[in-house]
Amino acid sequence: MSFTTEQVREFFDSPVYLSKGRFIIEIRAQLVRELIGPNRPQHIVDLGCGDGSISVPLLTPSTELTLVDLS
Repeated sequence: MSFTTEQVREFFDSPVYLSKGRFIIEIRAQLVRELIGPNRPQHIVDLGCGDGSISVPLLTPSTELTLVDLS
């Protein structure tokens, strides 16, 4: 099954996805923090970032952050 760009955008922009998907986003954010450990990268590229919930908390004053998301 294939989806159009607009169908994908509508799904991820829906309030239902954000409310039901929040738990999974928190688990993914915790996993990323554990993988990075005490290191703080200077450059972060987050592909499929959604609202940035996973990568934005990793920002420091010296970090460059690039967020890319279809929706």
